[in-house]
This record gives sequence, C-alpha cells and structure tokens, in this order.
Amino acid sequence: MKKLIVPIIIFAVCLIMLVFSGFNLVLWYIDNQDISSEVDLVQDITPVKVITIADEKDSSKEKKYITADLEEIQNLNKEVKGWINIPFTNVNYPYVQHKDNSYYLNHSFDKSKNKAGWLFMDYRNNALELDDNTIIYGHNRLDGSMFGSLNNLTKKNYLKDTTEHIIYLSTDNYNYVFEIFSIYRIDTTDDYLKTAFKEDEFGEWLSLMKKRSMYDFGVELDKDDKVITLSTCYKHVKKLVIHGKLIYQQLK
Repeated sequence: MKKLIVPIIIFAVCLIMLVFSGFNLVLWYIDNQDISSEVDLVQDITPVKVITIADEKDSSKEKKYITADLEEIQNLNKEVKGWINIPFTNVNYPYVQHKDNSYYLNHSFDKSKNKAGWLFMDYRNNALELDDNTIIYGHNRLDGSMFGSLNNLTKKNYLKDTTEHIIYLSTDNYNYVFEIFSIYRIDTTDDYLKTAFKEDEFGEWLSLMKKRSMYDFGVELDKDDKVITLSTCYKHVKKLVIHGKLIYQQLK
C-alpha cells in the first residue's frame, strides 16, 4: 500500500496542474476574443486617413502622416488620448491614459477586466503636448495583439529595409511622425522611462538609448529632439524597448 502512495500523489499533482493550465488557457482565449472584438469595434468606428505630401527638402520625394478622428471613440472612453500606427506590425489602435500606470495592465478599452490590457500613455506625460520623452506601454501578446507584433521590428528584413522605420501618432491637436533610432531588449530597469530631464541631462540620455540599439539606424540626435518610447515585455524577464525621434508634426 505504501508503495502506491507516492505514485498516487504524483498523479494527483499532475492532474491538478493539468486542470489549472487548462483553466488558464480558457481564460487566455476568452481575453483574446474580447480584445479582438474591441479592436474591430474601435477600428470600424474611427476614420483614419493616410495623407501624402511633398517633402519640403526635396519636392521630388513624398512623405506621409496619418490623421485620426477620435471623437466617436472618445465618446466610448474619455481617456483616449490619441491613435498609434506602426508599419509592419498590427499596431493600429487608440491609446489611453489613466491616473496611474497599472489600471490598463488588466483592463481593456471598455474598462472591463482583461489580462490583455490596452495600450496606454504614461500618466506623467502631457497628452496635449509632447514631453522630452513620451512613453506608451502595452502587453506583448502571443496572438500579436496590443504590442505583440513589435517583435516584427527586430527581424533582419525589417531592420535592413530603410524605407519606413516610422511610428505615426494622431492626437486631438497634432499628427506626428517619429523615426525609429533604437531598438533593444534589456533587463527590467527604469532609466529609459524618464519623462523630464535637467539641463544637459537629455543629450546624455539620448546617447545611452541610441548606444543600446541592436541595429544602427544612422539617425542623428540632438538635445532639442522630442522622443517617443514604446515599452513591452519580452519573455517575462526582459523588456523590448523602441525609441523614435520626432521628425514631423502637422497641426490638425
């Protein structure tokens, strides 16, 4: 009888773990379905236009920006601060801002509980005017939603394609275009999450962020630049971080 006790215990533990894993898988699937429905909704009701204009420096070339009409989705969620679009990814969503940086880690666009969360701006940032460093967070979802497709930007074919290392933003006041200058994975730290800097501090910070990049984008930086930072998890133990500098803004 004693010889049977250990195998029975092992079997029971394995069974419990199997049931627990299955339960979590079901919850993960439900969260994904809910988020997918919300993404479809906000994309369906939000007019997002791509505007192409002549390059001021070279009239033979063109550049573009996006502009989003946020009025209808702001009626659904008054915390909507803008729209973000990143070529070569699935990122084409509104982003929100709460009074803290924890709420939208486990609440979706409609403010229901959801572990997929939603894209959100750092609560310290000024949503109407850019800070030195404007930060947007999102979960790295396995299904590619939220910031799950930012991994695409680490692939060799993307890094070597110099045509569109771009992040587009559209807010209530402006349409912005940022050029990516740094992509890296790093152990959890908060030095890249600063939003305000003392005099002479910002230039050093820019140099450090650029130096970390896994690829040299060849982008020149200046202490007067404005920066956007995208932050997401990478394999639960690291962060995937992307920085872009403002290269164009258009008053709406």
